[in-house]
Amino acid sequence: MSFKNYFINEKTILLTGIYSHHGQLQTLVIETDQTFRVNRTSEQILTSSLKKMGTSLSESLDIAKANLGNVKMYPVRLNPHLGLYLFPSKSPKRPDCVWISLIHVKGAKSIGKNKTKIYFSHDHSIIIDCTLSTFTNKLQRTLKLRRMIAENENSPITFYLEPRGGLQIQSDKQIDTTFQNDQKDISNGQNEN
Repeated sequence: MSFKNYFINEKTILLTGIYSHHGQLQTLVIETDQTFRVNRTSEQILTSSLKKMGTSLSESLDIAKANLGNVKMYPVRLNPHLGLYLFPSKSPKRPDCVWISLIHVKGAKSIGKNKTKIYFSHDHSIIIDCTLSTFTNKLQRTLKLRRMIAENENSPITFYLEPRGGLQIQSDKQIDTTFQNDQKDISNGQNEN
């Protein structure tokens, strides 16, 4: 089964590049209950999904950079309210990069030199070309980004207003005293006048 369009959602477990039998780069999508191909690259899917969420890939990467500093291969925040954060297994420019959804990662173990098996929800798993420590660093970086964004969203914004400085001069003629003369006693419904 192959689709033209796809938007990342809470069922998305991973995206990875795969070639069709005609040599066209497509994306293999694994969701909680189905696996299928999309006739677009992973980057195109990320870009269109982010646009649908009201942001862009460059903006999402800027947010990650602002929170994490200079690191390699930033995670991408899609929708923090749904917990949608994806991180790449290797350079996103490589067609075999696996984009992993944080909310579905259940564990990982090393299975030989430079290979890690990742366990996901709904009994899915994948073996990637990456050491366990490298994978763990990427996972921790994504968890940190999620935590930092959640803290920033839950923190109240405080504004500080400085009092006016300097000397203020006002003449007696500018003071309006009409309010003082027209006061009425409204406690018992009667006027003082």
